Amino acid sequence: MVSISISMAGLLAAAALSLSRWGHSSRINALRRQDYIEEASSNQAPFNQAWNSFKCSSYGENCWKSRCCKDQDRTCYAKDRGFAECRLNCMPGIDVLESPKLQTPWSCAVVKKHSVCSKVGHNCTKTKCCQDPDMRCYYKDPGWAECKLNCTAGINPDEPKHLQAPWSCVVAGSNLNIDPVPAVETSSTTPRPDSAVVASQTCTRIYGSPSLYCFSLMMPFGYEVSLIRTQLAKGASIFSCNAWDVISNESVVLSPGPPSIIRTEVMPGNMVCKFGGPYDTALNSEIFWRVWVKVFELKRFVEYDWSVKMDPDAVWLPNRLLMHVVDREPASLVYLNNCDEGLHGPIEVISKGGMKAFDLGKQHCHDLLIKEWMTYGEDVWVRRCMGLLSVARIDDYMLLREKACKPFKDPMPCDTQAVAFHPLKSPARYFACLDQANYAQEDKPKG
Repeated sequence: MVSISISMAGLLAAAALSLSRWGHSSRINALRRQDYIEEASSNQAPFNQAWNSFKCSSYGENCWKSRCCKDQDRTCYAKDRGFAECRLNCMPGIDVLESPKLQTPWSCAVVKKHSVCSKVGHNCTKTKCCQDPDMRCYYKDPGWAECKLNCTAGINPDEPKHLQAPWSCVVAGSNLNIDPVPAVETSSTTPRPDSAVVASQTCTRIYGSPSLYCFSLMMPFGYEVSLIRTQLAKGASIFSCNAWDVISNESVVLSPGPPSIIRTEVMPGNMVCKFGGPYDTALNSEIFWRVWVKVFELKRFVEYDWSVKMDPDAVWLPNRLLMHVVDREPASLVYLNNCDEGLHGPIEVISKGGMKAFDLGKQHCHDLLIKEWMTYGEDVWVRRCMGLLSVARIDDYMLLREKACKPFKDPMPCDTQAVAFHPLKSPARYFACLDQANYAQEDKPKG
């Protein structure tokens, strides 16, 4: 009985000592936990790399859902919503190396990894993307956005009563789980070839008389870069004129060739402007003052009958414009007014005579009208300058279809005989409108 008691006491003592040592060891391990985690993470790296190699996409595969590439030198670039590919680089617009039936515009946005995007039901105002690639991050108000399959603006009756505030349903970010890629910056020393090097795939090139010189101002990043590059690849918009220029405040590659690299013409200064005035429009007169100075420095307009300033997001058919000017004298001092409210900026058409008068009198207009630059946009400045220089206004309301001018309708469907339709900001909508306009033109009865 005594031996049993001793043995039991010994066991209890041993157990107490063991527990004490475990607790001491646990405290030491707690102090070392950060070191342990860092070491474990380091040891885990080869495993993570192997796992990524297993689950990520290979070159040529759709990486929209995997959002990563097996080849670490490649990046997952989005073409559109639903298709992305692992590439070494990407240029927004049409990829002319693709099969013709696959030639739709690339957005070239970088697809984000799941880990940085928001889960269903979480506020996605900061991440501006969703872990579920089929969802979009929709804003309710400036402080709340949520990942949803779709969104209807207004009150959602399915929400709890205390949360029922209107949804704006504006999509956060550039397009969900993708980051926009800035346009490529390159040296502006390489001469830009004449527009004759561009093979038209969509529009008929203009030759003969009357001749057109066309130009656009392009932001050096964002949707305008994609639009202009796709227009160039298809020979659409200003690229079907006899001569053209794209002006920006940075040198941006529009086409890598062949046969030659094509870049923007560079003007000095930035492209930042405020919104305001009686119409709450872009107060961009100072920016376009620099654009016009650049146009007059280039002097290409003197070789052609009519000059046309086009917004990048305005769909237009140059061959239709010819029908509006064919019976007019290019040497006369005239411009075409496109709106009942006065000249609107998406398309501005000026005769050679008008352009020469504009060139000679631009400083006079600058000095007299500069006080209005923070009240009106560039189109008001141009039309007032035309008046100061005695360049006559010719009303032609079939030039433009946009909501700001009679009959105050959306440009789509683009099935009227108007010369231009505005605004169409995405390549998909732009070329859908262009197809509708071309179809309407072909379908028009002859005679």
